[in-house]
Amino acid sequence: MQKEQTVKMDFVILIVDDSKTIRRFLKRHLSKIGITKVIEADNGKSALTKLYGNNIDMIFADWQMPVMDGLKLLKKVRGNIIFRDIPFYMITAETLTENVFEAIFFDVSGYLMKPFTIDQISEIVNASKQILI
Repeated sequence: MQKEQTVKMDFVILIVDDSKTIRRFLKRHLSKIGITKVIEADNGKSALTKLYGNNIDMIFADWQMPVMDGLKLLKKVRGNIIFRDIPFYMITAETLTENVFEAIFFDVSGYLMKPFTIDQISEIVNASKQILI
């Protein structure tokens, strides 16, 4: 018997970026592909508080932010048994090889290189929100 594919309708994405413009851009484009439940945070520390009490399905986090950067947030998420399986995509212009390898070591799900497109966002989200039942 073949399994059916269904889409989780209440898919929730956490956007973590110190730039309100980037958060607004991502939120607008996510709504165009049917994602209406978006939670925003302006740094890694505030993102951690938003992870508790919300059923987050995916995280998009900027690499460079004040207070707590994206790499430190990734380490905290992967170090927590409750959150460690959440797909985590780093938004970055970072190309330093050792930094990229460090994020890979901490199991980053992928990168969204700046400047990014709606097609890239759509591809990442659509691939992740498919749930086999």
